[in-house]
Amino acid sequence: RVIPDRWKGMSPAQIEDVRRTQQFQRNEKEQTMSEQHQLDVEWDRRRVAEARAGLVVENQLNKTKKQMAKNLAEENKRLAAEQKAKKDHLDKEVYINPPTNQYFMQFNTSSR
Repeated sequence: RVIPDRWKGMSPAQIEDVRRTQQFQRNEKEQTMSEQHQLDVEWDRRRVAEARAGLVVENQLNKTKKQMAKNLAEENKRLAAEQKAKKDHLDKEVYINPPTNQYFMQFNTSSR
């Protein structure tokens, strides 16, 4: 413990030791800051690369969805044309003999 009224100061060797310690601490802090900066740069690079990869995947998914929607629309058009052709066939060739009044008159004629 130092008694303040009897203390005459530090010797040049002690002062030099304090300055060396301070310089060592400054260098250590600068190195730590440099390492942290390198780490931040690396994380930023990774984040940008992942975002770019995500955009590529998203664009590919959008293209796939558009293609699937286009295929579905084409399939629906084909099925609609097929159904219309069947209906036209039934209307023009199968159901050409509509029921007449005579057909309906045969019902409800007896009391059983």
